[in-house]
Amino acid sequence: MSHRTAITIWFCCGIAPFLSWSSSVSSTPARWLVTLAWLAGWVCLWQATRDPTRQQLLGCFASTHIARLAAALWLLIGLAGLFWIGGSSGLFFALMPPLGLLALWASSSDGIQLRKRTAGALCTIAALAFSIVGLEMTLRWIHARRPANDYRTITWGHPVTTNRFGFREREFKVPKPSGTYRVMVLGDSFTWGSGLSLEERYTERIQRHLRERFPERNIEVLNFGQPSTPTTEHARNLTQFVDRVTPDRIVVGFCVNDPQPRAQNYAVELDNYRWLFLGIETLGRCRLVATRQFLKTRCDQLLRNIGVIPQWWIALDRVYQPDSTEWQAFCAALKSIKAHNARRGLPPPLFAALWYGRGNFNQPDTRLRLIAKWCRQATRAAQTAGFEIVDMEPAFLRQGDRNRWVNAWDGHPSAECNRIYAEHLSRPLAAALRNTASD
Repeated sequence: MSHRTAITIWFCCGIAPFLSWSSSVSSTPARWLVTLAWLAGWVCLWQATRDPTRQQLLGCFASTHIARLAAALWLLIGLAGLFWIGGSSGLFFALMPPLGLLALWASSSDGIQLRKRTAGALCTIAALAFSIVGLEMTLRWIHARRPANDYRTITWGHPVTTNRFGFREREFKVPKPSGTYRVMVLGDSFTWGSGLSLEERYTERIQRHLRERFPERNIEVLNFGQPSTPTTEHARNLTQFVDRVTPDRIVVGFCVNDPQPRAQNYAVELDNYRWLFLGIETLGRCRLVATRQFLKTRCDQLLRNIGVIPQWWIALDRVYQPDSTEWQAFCAALKSIKAHNARRGLPPPLFAALWYGRGNFNQPDTRLRLIAKWCRQATRAAQTAGFEIVDMEPAFLRQGDRNRWVNAWDGHPSAECNRIYAEHLSRPLAAALRNTASD
C-alpha cells in the first residue's frame, strides 16, 4: 500500500464528520469528539506529506500490516459515523463517484492499470444498477396488479376521505342537535377499517342496525379509529374531542397491539440491526420504493427465522407482562377513558376485544393462542377499570377453522368479522336506547 492509498483513505474518512454535520442539526459531545478526532487525524496526515522525506517515511509505514489495519478501521469508523452520528445523507451518494475514482487512482500503479480498473468498476456498477432497476420494475408490476393501498388516501381499492377533524368519518354537527343519540367509537386500524369500504365497517353496521330498530330516533355512530395508534392515544383523542362530540355512549374497540406504542412487530433486538434498516431506507431516496419495502420485509423475516430477533407475537407478549411500562400505560389509559365518562354522567363505556386471525380458536396455534390470551387479559383490565364488557369469544369459538383476513395481503379483520363485532355491540346499545325511550 503506497502513501497515496493512505492519503486517499484518510481523506475519505475525513469528510465523514462534515457529512454528519450537514445531515443533522443537533449537537452532542459525542459528535464534537468524533469531529475533533477526524480533524486531528487530517492535520497529522497533512504534516506527514509536506516534503519528500516525510512522504517516504509515510510510504514505509503504509506498507505495514498495522497501517492496513489502521486504515481499514478508520474507513469503517468513518462509514459508521455517516449512519450512527448524522444519518444517511444524499450528499454521501453525490460524493460516491468522485470518491470511487479517487480510490481507483490510489490503488493503481500507472495509467493503464487505472483505465482497466475503471472499466471493470463501471461494468460492475452498470450490471448492479440494471439488476436493481429490474427488481424495482418487477416489484412495481406485481404491486400494480393488487388493489391500491397506502393507508392514507386509499385502502385496498377503497377511497379514504376524512372529516375536518382528520378521522375517516362523515362530517357531523357541532354542537350535537337536540334529540340525537350519538355514539363515539375509539380504536385503531381495526376500527378505522383497513381494507374495508365505509359500509363494511362495524361502526356503520351498528348505525344501520340501530336506525332500523329505532326509525323514530336520530342515531349517529361516529368512528374515531386511527391507524397505528395505542390506547394511550385513543384516550388523548377522547380528551381532545369529547366536548365537541358530546357522546351519549363511548365504545372502545380493542386490538391486541393497542398496549404497544410502537409497531406491532417491534422487538428491542431490532435496535442491534438499526444500521441495516437505515441502509435499506436510503433506497427510498433513489426512488427505489418497492425495492426498499421488499428488502425491509425480507431482512426482517430472515432475522426472525434464524432466531436473532423474536417473532412478532413473542415480542408483543412482553408488553402484556403486568410490570411492563406499556401494560401499565394501557391500564392508565383505560382509567382515563372511564374517568371522562364518569365526569359526563354517562353509562359505563363499552369495551370490545376485536378477535381476528386465521385458524381455529378451539385448536389454536401459537399465534391464535396468544391472541386469545391477550384479548382475555385486556378484557379483565377493562372490567377492573369499570367498563361494560362485550364478549365476542363464544362467537369466534363457534366459527371453527376460518380465514378472517380482510384479503390475501392484509391480516386486518374481514367484513365477516366486522359483522360479528356490530352484532354484539348493537345489543347493549339497543338496550340503552330502549331505556331512554321508556324514560
